[in-house]
Amino acid sequence: MSLLKWFPIAFVTLLLPLAAQAQEFSVSKIDFALQESPKMSGSGYDKKVTRPSSWLEVEVTFDWTPRTAEPLYLDDLTVNYYILLNNKNKDFPQGALLVGSVNHVNVGQGKELKSVMYVAPRSLERFFAKRA
Repeated sequence: MSLLKWFPIAFVTLLLPLAAQAQEFSVSKIDFALQESPKMSGSGYDKKVTRPSSWLEVEVTFDWTPRTAEPLYLDDLTVNYYILLNNKNKDFPQGALLVGSVNHVNVGQGKELKSVMYVAPRSLERFFAKRA
C-alpha cells in the first residue's frame, strides 16, 4: 500500500531566519518521500528490526545569495519546519500541525543547498490512527 496516496500534506512552510539583513534566502523546492527504516548489519550486533517502518522525509532545496561578498559562511542557520497534516478528526479538527527545526553549522554561500527533516514512524502512526 502506498502511504503517500492517502497521506497528503496540506502545506509546508519554513522559515530561514536571516543572520543579517544583507543576506537573501530563497526556497526553490520542497520534496516529500517515505523512507524505510535502515537495515543495518555489522559484527557483534545481533539486533534485528522486526518490523521495518516508513519515515516521512521532507527535503528543502534553497539558495543563499548574500547581497555582499562577505560572509562566505554562516556560523549557524536554523530552518524551522511547519507541516500541516491532512488528518482531520475529533482530536485534530484542523489537522495536526507538526513543528520542528534543524540546525546547520558552517553553511557556505551557494545554490541548491539542502535541509532535510524526518517524522518518525510512531508519530505517523499516532496522527494517522496506525495506518502508517
